[in-house]
Amino acid sequence: MNLRSLHHALMGIYLAAFASAITWADSLPTTSHDGLELQHDTKLKAVYLKPGADLSEYNKVALLDCSVAFKKHWRRDYNEETVNLSDRISDKDMAGMRDQVAKEFNAVFTEVLTEGGHELVTEGGTGVLVVQPSIVDLDVTAPDKMSPGSEYKFAADAGEMTLYMQLYDGRTGDLI
Repeated sequence: MNLRSLHHALMGIYLAAFASAITWADSLPTTSHDGLELQHDTKLKAVYLKPGADLSEYNKVALLDCSVAFKKHWRRDYNEETVNLSDRISDKDMAGMRDQVAKEFNAVFTEVLTEGGHELVTEGGTGVLVVQPSIVDLDVTAPDKMSPGSEYKFAADAGEMTLYMQLYDGRTGDLI
């Protein structure tokens, strides 16, 4: 999978992830297992926030590396539908895709944060919001292995994923 196709796939996945936000959020509990409260009228599917938390007190962001996990049985299901043996996904392919998705996510998210005027730091502290992103249930519709003699692949959608982010206070380590 080359970087350009990965970038396009990620952007498609991001858009698909936010498209069905309203109906899914209706079935969520109002309070999470760790005491965070569901926030209404956000542009995201679900946002839980610690009661009394004020994100405006943070003027710096420490972005941790993004973790990536595929949808359960994604590789098995993809390989069962693949006719050409050279198009099958191996453990090495999956590890490479996870690394590329994480790297691309961190690059794009860093760009978005800096363009938004946020100062990025590498350590926690007073005024630092620590962001721990995770991509879970990644379901890539047509991965591009870039194997010799491969043909172009076209898909109606790039796939889907869930972006899960936890925010921590950089001074106390408390989940926000």
